[in-house]
Amino acid sequence: MIKCIVLICGPPACLKSTLIQILQLVFNDYQILNLKYLCIKKFHEIFNIKKQKNQYNFLSFDDLFFDYENDIINNESNWKLYRLLIANEIENYILSNTEKNSLINLKYSSQILYRLYQSLKNLNNNSILIIEDNFYYSSMRHRYHQIAQRAQIGFAIIHLYANITIAHQRNQKT
Repeated sequence: MIKCIVLICGPPACLKSTLIQILQLVFNDYQILNLKYLCIKKFHEIFNIKKQKNQYNFLSFDDLFFDYENDIINNESNWKLYRLLIANEIENYILSNTEKNSLINLKYSSQILYRLYQSLKNLNNNSILIIEDNFYYSSMRHRYHQIAQRAQIGFAIIHLYANITIAHQRNQKT
């Protein structure tokens, strides 16, 4: 069982993916990023990377839905079912550490589940699962809080914000 679920949420273009990339460098490839250049004096002591030996698994909804997003978004009920599918599979995986065949059968289910299991395959007792998405509605976040409660593990939410003008400019560049 993992230690904690961390949700990173916020509107588009508020640098959620950038934060994930920085965290991946810090947590998974410690030697690549020299922490003294981050201007965060106590960063190493706060996370105590070498002592804890935590594993950090990163899951991005953008990566799960890559190439299918436009097709999925066009049907709101399908979009909700895909989110339910992912949350259910994460819960099953955390509680039993096995892949299960979901009863939800959608057009891209098998491809999305394959990507999901690739992201989850290294979870262990020292893992912290970091999930990045907009989590626009509180019900989207609440589902993961319920999973954490059922599994009796930690839960945290990091909300990122951006000025709407700047966010719009960032989205225009991509």
